Order: sequence, then C-alpha cells, then structure tokens
Amino acid sequence: MAELRVTNAAANQPQADALHVSTTPDPASVSAPAPDARQQPESVAVTFVRDLIEHHGDNNDFALAQAQASYAPTVDYHGKLTNLSSIIEDKRSYYQRWPERGYNVRNDSIAVSCANDRCKVSGIYDWIVRSPSTHKQEKGVADFSYTISIGPYPKIIAETGDVRP
Repeated sequence: MAELRVTNAAANQPQADALHVSTTPDPASVSAPAPDARQQPESVAVTFVRDLIEHHGDNNDFALAQAQASYAPTVDYHGKLTNLSSIIEDKRSYYQRWPERGYNVRNDSIAVSCANDRCKVSGIYDWIVRSPSTHKQEKGVADFSYTISIGPYPKIIAETGDVRP
C-alpha cells in the first residue's frame, strides 16, 4: 500500500505517528479544469475523480471549494437525489469531524466506461483520518463509484461508495 499523508494540518502542528504534513494550495485558485479537446473522455474522467478524492485531504476551504466546483446542482448522492448545498454541508461536517485526512487511489483498481458524454469511474482508495482535538485516528479502504457528465466542465452527477474500516 502506498504511504498516505495527511496534507491539511497547519504547518506549526507537531507531526504524529507516521503522518506527514505538507503545505496546502490556495482555495481561491480552485476550479474544475476544462478538459482538453484532444483527451479521451475516459482519461478526463479518471483524472477528474482521482484529483477529487486525493484533494479531499487538503485543507477544508480548498476541499470544499473543489467539491463546490465538481458537483452538479443536483446529484444522485449515495442513492438519494441531493442538492449541491446539502452535499457541501455533508462534506463540511465530515471535514470538521476529521480535520486531518489522507487518501490514495489504488491505480490497479480503477475501471472506467463512457457513453453519451457520461463516464462511470469506480475503484478503491486507502484512507486515513485524524482528529487531534479528540485524539482519534481511523484508517481503512473505500470503494467508490462516480458518474461524471463530461463537457466543457466535468460535473459529478452520481456518487456511491462503501467504507471498510
């Protein structure tokens, strides 16, 4: 398994266990990238999903800005039609509960299929989360499946997944 890093901790926090801390990007610079017209939709979708998952470990503002830019106004979110503001609130609550997070998508697990400007990307990622204030840490594996509307600006239109601690 690849080494996981918590990438959203403040620079002045002490490191704990085997977690590594790095600097975080400016949340103001977040936007869903427009796909290059020469790229295949499968490649665009995989890159989009990998970036989304792995950047969930960034600081809360950056991760929330990325989610805001990445999800459609209404999404089939874990089996329920959900509006974007509810998804953002769900993410915000999770990020507050687990302020230090690290994710790593397993390259050999990714499957993608595309048709009619939609792509489904599924796979597995390893995760680790910590809350210094509660002195808790958890880690495990998660299955994911995203359906992406591929266009000038890709958007998530469906998300499901299962967490295995």
